[in-house]
Amino acid sequence: MSIIRRAFSPHQEERKISFQTMFGTGRDMYGRQTASGMPMSEDGAMKITTAWACIRLLADTVSTLPMDQMIRFDGQRRPYRPKEAWIDVPDPADPSFTNHSMISQIMVSLLVDGNAFIHVTRDDIGEVLGLTVLNPQYVTIKTQGRTPVYEVNNGNENAVLSVDECLHIPLVQMPGTLRGLSPVDQCREAMGLTAVGEDFQARYFGQGTSSTGIIEYPGDLTAEQVQALSDHWHATNTGRSNAHSAAVLTGGAKFTPLSFTADQMQLLQLRQFQRAEICAIYRVPSALVQDNQPGAVSYASVEQQALAFEKHTIRPYVQLLERHLSRLTPGASFVHLNMDGLLRGDQKARFEAYATALNNGWMSANEIRRYEDLRPIENDAADKFRMPLNMGEQEAASLQVLKARVAIAAQLVGSGYEPEQAAAIAGLDIEHTGIPPSALQPLAMLDPDDPLDAYIRAMQEGIEITEEDDALVGSD
Repeated sequence: MSIIRRAFSPHQEERKISFQTMFGTGRDMYGRQTASGMPMSEDGAMKITTAWACIRLLADTVSTLPMDQMIRFDGQRRPYRPKEAWIDVPDPADPSFTNHSMISQIMVSLLVDGNAFIHVTRDDIGEVLGLTVLNPQYVTIKTQGRTPVYEVNNGNENAVLSVDECLHIPLVQMPGTLRGLSPVDQCREAMGLTAVGEDFQARYFGQGTSSTGIIEYPGDLTAEQVQALSDHWHATNTGRSNAHSAAVLTGGAKFTPLSFTADQMQLLQLRQFQRAEICAIYRVPSALVQDNQPGAVSYASVEQQALAFEKHTIRPYVQLLERHLSRLTPGASFVHLNMDGLLRGDQKARFEAYATALNNGWMSANEIRRYEDLRPIENDAADKFRMPLNMGEQEAASLQVLKARVAIAAQLVGSGYEPEQAAAIAGLDIEHTGIPPSALQPLAMLDPDDPLDAYIRAMQEGIEITEEDDALVGSD
């Protein structure tokens, strides 16, 4: 077993992080302190309800997109076969670790740490054998000259990986830096405020409604007596088990409560603000994390939020993963995450898209059935494309155009034009037999040796008629 596999094997539960393993590594196991008084780390951010919902939503959405290896020929994207084995099974040693699991772990690393590190196992000729997603908290980026190297240290095992052995995917980078910015670090105060708000509310409801007040005593008390009285009051009159119980004071002592209702402290409004703030950090519409505020969950607003979520949130992550994972594919091939999978849950929108593709002639009926995992229709017409002109096949549409051109040529010939000229005007690249139509001369009266004589006589008769008309006009 390799060092990386031994260091990060999920089956070795005894190698948990502790204060001793973190001491001297430069990391605070509880996270840096915030102005609200609540320390915040990557693990602490995952315990915030809204942050957990946003991270889970993004990781699940991107990881369920179909992933394949593609290549372009003459500008057309086509499947690359045979595709790399790691596309379907990233880690041959663990067949249950699918590409969906890998994408999910990459997304969680990006959303929490701002970096994803993938250990790439290669054979002797450099082919990729397997991929393992590393915990970004254990990876430190260093440089050898201008080349980055990745030092992996979980407190028990150490390893140094080269750029060929470690694929680094940063989320957002400052110019001139190697490591991506952590969303938790950049928004630590906002998340710390959310965490301390949740902690305060838990304590408020856990300690009962009379957890705060002043005990007035008519005489003087020593420090030990004050502490004993306070401890006795908290032990017998605070907490969920003692809520609404009767209090007994002796010696003239008097208790004056200093409590506020949840509405007076605006706890609900604070939680709504915290939810909206974390949604803004991860660019997740509030309706997708079960926010039911009035005015934010109407059908039109939710629909537009879903479209904006796909365009402005999911698509950047998809392109980021495609760009970096394609570095592991050979030649001009690349990794493609099909975002059409986001429409599979909306049957009406999917069928409307199919109808548009079929009626505009760029998808056939069998191609649509293939997308829906249906058996193809055993008919040649199901593989042909249709045209918007008459909702028929393309060959039929061409025949309609040819029929219209023939009608134009026939009308011109019937008006006395020569057949060759009429065919050229109508765009017909065909030869004429020379036989005039019956409108110019009955077939029985045609001269077989000189059929064009009928055209000449028709033209002469037309000239004579024109001259007679001119004479009549002149006499008037």
